[in-house]
Amino acid sequence: MSVSPSEVSPALHRDLSVAVTSVAEVDERVRAFLGDRAAGVEQITVLSQTRYMDLSTSARRRLGIAPGQVHLQLRLVIRDHERMMTSDHANELRDAVVGLLHEGAVRTWASREMQL
Repeated sequence: MSVSPSEVSPALHRDLSVAVTSVAEVDERVRAFLGDRAAGVEQITVLSQTRYMDLSTSARRRLGIAPGQVHLQLRLVIRDHERMMTSDHANELRDAVVGLLHEGAVRTWASREMQL
């Protein structure tokens, strides 16, 4: 009896908030940046998109967003089809995407390596 990769490594989800100037081609930009690691990202979904003026003052501060930028809430679905995906590895991929996309002045990291 063979076991499918999805039974070996369940999908992990990481939601993130980023401030961007351009919302165009987010998926393509992320995959190109991640290169070989992009295979672990099953799906990138834009959950919401909010203009600077439509955000609360506290949200603007938390993101470090500037006028002319847009807040995107994204969901990454991450799965490794070769081995068990660890939470640390998923957090590293999440942080790589935040590092690429987020243009705001404040960044929040999930992985231990980035917090040091």
